[in-house]
Order: sequence, then C-alpha cells, then structure tokens
Amino acid sequence: MYSIPFPLQQRLIKILALLLACAAAIYLVRGLYVSMSEPGSYDLRMRALEYRLFSQRVYPSNFVASNALPGETLPNSVYPPYAFPLFAPVFAFGDGLAMAVAFGLLNVAGMLAIAAFGYRELRFAGWHAGCLGAVAGLAIAHNSSVLALGQFSIICMGLVVLQLRSLGRGQVAWAGVFWALAMVKPQIGLVFALPFLVQRRWRVGLLLGLGLLAALSVYACYYTRVAPAMLIEYWLLREDYSFITGGDSMGSSTGSLLAAWGMHPRVALVLSLGAALFIGFWSWVRMRRRQLSILVLVAVCAIVGRVFMPHRAYDNIMLFPALIAVLGIAIERRTPLSYAMAAAFGLSLWIPLTSLVRTAVMDGLVLLIWLVAAVYLMLAPGGVDRSQSLLRTS
Repeated sequence: MYSIPFPLQQRLIKILALLLACAAAIYLVRGLYVSMSEPGSYDLRMRALEYRLFSQRVYPSNFVASNALPGETLPNSVYPPYAFPLFAPVFAFGDGLAMAVAFGLLNVAGMLAIAAFGYRELRFAGWHAGCLGAVAGLAIAHNSSVLALGQFSIICMGLVVLQLRSLGRGQVAWAGVFWALAMVKPQIGLVFALPFLVQRRWRVGLLLGLGLLAALSVYACYYTRVAPAMLIEYWLLREDYSFITGGDSMGSSTGSLLAAWGMHPRVALVLSLGAALFIGFWSWVRMRRRQLSILVLVAVCAIVGRVFMPHRAYDNIMLFPALIAVLGIAIERRTPLSYAMAAAFGLSLWIPLTSLVRTAVMDGLVLLIWLVAAVYLMLAPGGVDRSQSLLRTS
C-alpha cells in the first residue's frame, strides 16, 4: 500500500503543529476575553450560586429542598449531590476574584496535563510530533466555550490524565481519587471507569473512587437535610431529562438528537446509554483478548462517552485521547486511509463546525464521524503502546 514519504510527513507535522498552536492561542484568548464580559462565565456563576446555597445547608433544587425560604426560587441543579462538596476549591473563598483565580489555575493545570499526555504519546516520531501532540488537544475549538462559560470540562480531563498516569505507575489509590474528582462532571468521568477493569489490581482504585463518591453524596444529603431516597426517586421518576435537548441545534449528542426528532428525552437517554454500555463492553472484551491497546481503549471510551451521553460542544475536550490515538496511527502508518481519518477527526474538533452550521444535520454528521473513528480505532489500532506512554503498565 502506498505510504506518504517520511520527509513530506515531517514537514506536514511541523506546519500542522504551528497552525494548531496559533489556533489554540486564539481560541483560549477569545474564551478568556468573553469570560470577563457581562454574559461571560454564566455557568461558573450558576455553580457559585448552587455552592452558596449548599454552604447554607439548602439543597439547590426546588424539587427536593425542604428548607428553602418562603417564596424562594432555587436553581434546579443537574449536578449529583457529591459534586457540591467538590466545588469547594473553586467557590469556598467567595464568588469574586478568588473564584476566578482558583478556576483559572485549575484550568491551567488541566491544560498542562493534557499537553503532557499528547507530547509523550507522539514523541516516538520526534520532537516535532511531540509538539503536535501537545497542542492538538489545546486547539480543540470549543475549549473557547469552556473558558467563556466557566465549564469544568478541561479540569475534568486533566484529572482523567492524572488517573491514567497513576494507573500506569501502579498507584491505583491515587487513580481512584483522581477519577472521583473528575466525576464532578459524570457525563465526562463515567466512561473512564472502564480502564480500571483492565487489570485485577486496578479495580481497587475504582472501588475507592466509588466509595469516595458515595461518602460525599451521603454527606451532602445529611448536610442539607435531604433524604437520599427522595433524591433517588427524583432522578429516577420525576426528572424529565429535558436538559439533554439543550443547545442551538438540539443535537449535541445521540440522546439530544433523538429527542430533537420527537422521542421523549427519558427514552432517548435510556437508548443512548444502552448503546454506550454495549460498545463499552465490546471494547473491554477486545481489550481482554489483547486486541486493543490501553490507549485505544481509552480513546474508544472517550468517543462513546461524547457521542452517547448528554453533552454540549464545550465537552469536546474529552475526545482528545481519541485525537491523539488517530494522529499516532497516521504518523506511524503514513497511509492515505490513516491520513484521511486523522484529517476528518481533527477537523471535526479543530473547526467549530456545529457553531458555524447550527443544524441537527451537521450535529448528526459530526457524531457519525466520531463513531466511524471509534470503529476504525478498534479495527486498526496500530502502534500506540510505547515505552514512553503515560499508559505504560508497571
């Protein structure tokens, strides 16, 4: 099969790395600028309000709070109870300058972790490829929205990187703690529980993380005087999950796309989560049979989570492990197919397609590209397990 000449590939890598570095700078500066404007940091301010209510022993939901002031309207938070104690590092010192500084520092730490992951995974092809890996995740277009709105997506993915690095070093307890912290956004963190099942000794980390989340949930309910059974009943029976249809085109994930086409949001969510479980289990079985590398397993988890769980475009950063895996295969194989896959997947993330063309059709096309990439990774994983990998086993 024809392969791209190596010298040409090296030049392409240098050019692409430079372009992505410029794109990353533009996206991040734009996000920071919007965050300081009047409508900016909307989500961050909402989380600050929810944490302030929680700190006053009021659960931030009209449906379950039993001690709100008469006539008081509460925000109906979509976050699980354990998330409110986890907000403390950002909001415990107030919702002004201290909040902005804490949020900014955590995002910088997350970006450094993401850049280090990309650099080390692609360093096998030279430092130019390593630099490409370092900027590839940072140049995802909707990182701008993360900063502009005050979302926790970059922070969560930085924690996932620390989880994976800890697993590779055999530090399963720390991996469990980092994963539990990343679960502040469960629609991001949940799918990355699967790597814990790769090795028997790693499962201790998952149990520790689940125990930590359970303890924080019980504490949050006790602190706000909300019965856990009432909260479970609300999430299982009374919540209509209409929030999954959010977004301009109402198609930012499979569930929201189905809901936009007329399906009840609860049914759409159940079907999409069922598909996620099936594909995740299939990936895990292939991993157990040594047919997938750990990086490819993580990449498929990322795609499955992004496509099938409720998301908006500001969560696209969770796809960066898949982006690194696809780029790694293209760099190593140098075939037209691998280049085409890397180009399609990369452009779907580096260009804000669903913002430029706000239709459910465009959203569906982007989701399809990501699913095709997942199948491609499972069928042609290539050489992505290397000695310098953050995911090496000890």
